[in-house]
Amino acid sequence: MSNTIEDHAANELNRAIVESLGDMLLVLDLDGNIQKVNRWVLETLKFASTELIGRPAYEIAAGLKARFMAVDEVERVVVLLPEYKEESFLTKDGDTIPVLLSHSLVHSETNEIIAVVWLARDISDLKSTTAQLVQMDKLSAMGELTAGVAHELNQPLNGIKLISQGLLRDLEKKRFKEETLAKEITSIVRQVDKMAEIVTHMRIFTRKSDGAITERISLNEPIRGVFKLFGKQIEAHGITVKIDLQPDLPDIKADANRIEQVLLNLVGNARNILELSHKKGATISVKTLVSADGKSVEAWVTDNGPGVAAKNMKKMFEPFFTTMAPGKGTGLGLSVSKKIVEEHGGTISFVTKEGEGTTFKVVIPVATDASQKRETPL
Repeated sequence: MSNTIEDHAANELNRAIVESLGDMLLVLDLDGNIQKVNRWVLETLKFASTELIGRPAYEIAAGLKARFMAVDEVERVVVLLPEYKEESFLTKDGDTIPVLLSHSLVHSETNEIIAVVWLARDISDLKSTTAQLVQMDKLSAMGELTAGVAHELNQPLNGIKLISQGLLRDLEKKRFKEETLAKEITSIVRQVDKMAEIVTHMRIFTRKSDGAITERISLNEPIRGVFKLFGKQIEAHGITVKIDLQPDLPDIKADANRIEQVLLNLVGNARNILELSHKKGATISVKTLVSADGKSVEAWVTDNGPGVAAKNMKKMFEPFFTTMAPGKGTGLGLSVSKKIVEEHGGTISFVTKEGEGTTFKVVIPVATDASQKRETPL
């Protein structure tokens, strides 16, 4: 009788612990079917327990089905063992909830695996916070670019001023010809169009992204966007820019605005480092290429600055870490860039040598159904 009471108390304690968890808990059999859920699953996903018990877990884990069905039955259990992996759960209403998913195993008395326990944490608020950090970094970068944009606009403005002054002199001296007027007005329109293109690009860059990774673009396009915004500013600071964009790059599936943000951060960091180091012959090199296996495209951003100090190498992608003086930079650029690249299924890394410079490498997988398209030279 005592054992029965103790067993009942233990079961009640286990049940209370499971139900008090702030995370969703699901117990799956080795075929991937749901056998038990706690109340947080039901409340978050808006299902009744009878609507979930016995169903394949991939019906609510949106990204799991393709991986689960792609392997044989023996290997399927491996797919059920995520290690702090970001997934999406589907609610009964068809909404998508981002979750951080981990697992533990249930063993029999003979130490055989008999079930898998999933713990899923709703990270909707975290995703929202991340989006705010991305936008904050973008606006900070745009603030730093103000002088660069002024340089970009100054050139066409000077062109318009010179053309207009020439026309006024011709009018005053009554040596005005219709064919000259047409030619000069055409030049003015061309310069205005150039300014409008820069302003439009600024508006596109600073708008808040919806996070959708749906466009098919060449990785060369956001690089062109970066130098459209502040190429002249870099040159005005005595930094030589070398650009080598491989034509006919396979497309990537991306949010072009956010990929441009990554490249802007990398080029901007290189510029800042070179300015602080007062390096003679300062150079920023940007190139694109297809990876050796043909499955990814790469962008390399290289500076010939002082390199990264050994003590800072492990901190480079940490939020709010910066080597800039107080009040200069947010320390978000590289951490935000890493997050953006990883959301695109890619990687970002760097190699450095003190006294010689640093190369950042962004690698993004090719869109599997993307067609190649001919690039025009920068």
